[in-house]
Amino acid sequence: MPLTLSHQETDHDAVIALDGELDLATASDLAELASELIKGGADNIIMDAEHLNFCDSSGLRTLVSIANDLRPSGGTVAIRNAQPIVLRVLELTGLDRTVLVTQDPYIRP
Repeated sequence: MPLTLSHQETDHDAVIALDGELDLATASDLAELASELIKGGADNIIMDAEHLNFCDSSGLRTLVSIANDLRPSGGTVAIRNAQPIVLRVLELTGLDRTVLVTQDPYIRP
């Protein structure tokens, strides 16, 4: 299944809505969009994962890379509204300790 990305920017935050599967075939699309948003001035990236139904190691690597890109400026990555299967992957890999993971739809890092 493909990944559909949409985004909106508010102040210094960018919210990226992910719909579909974040995997080897789609991770580069997320990386490219996040890079553009960071270059455009986004201090924080909030991933709305409500409709993300799969994430493999390529997707996890991309999330870590985005977090690393934001870290020097004090920014962070937040993942909100993740489905239970995605939450489990984040917990098993320890990524939930690298990025902010929340079910609060209004969270700001």
